[in-house]
Amino acid sequence: MAEVEVAATLVRISNRMRTTLDDALACHRLSWAGYEVLEGVCCRAPVSYRSLSVGLDRHRTSITSIVAGLVASGLVTRRLGGSRSDEYVVEPTRSGLRTFRNAQRTLLEVGEKLVPLGDPTAILIELTRLEEAMRKVR
Repeated sequence: MAEVEVAATLVRISNRMRTTLDDALACHRLSWAGYEVLEGVCCRAPVSYRSLSVGLDRHRTSITSIVAGLVASGLVTRRLGGSRSDEYVVEPTRSGLRTFRNAQRTLLEVGEKLVPLGDPTAILIELTRLEEAMRKVR
């Protein structure tokens, strides 16, 4: 029964964390999902939808929808040009790079408040181990 409580606690933490991050990013007109995709684009541009999907462990349809919103906001551009002739690649605009940097600063401030106790590196190592174990179950 303890395993179920651990899972339930992780879900509650995840929900609270996402809400906190979404609220913090709202001033940049981003959601957490939008930030994650924008980060992937800014750090790996030009990047294909497929690479974003694999790198973020999100369904391609979700990536397509998020990228469309980022394009509409002027934060990224997309064009044909991946490894296949029908594949889109995405690149950040100047505005997208600026927004990404500003959002990173905001998240750093929020992160300092969310992880006030303990060593953030040690916490990250444990969470990464948990995430890897969860991927094996799926």
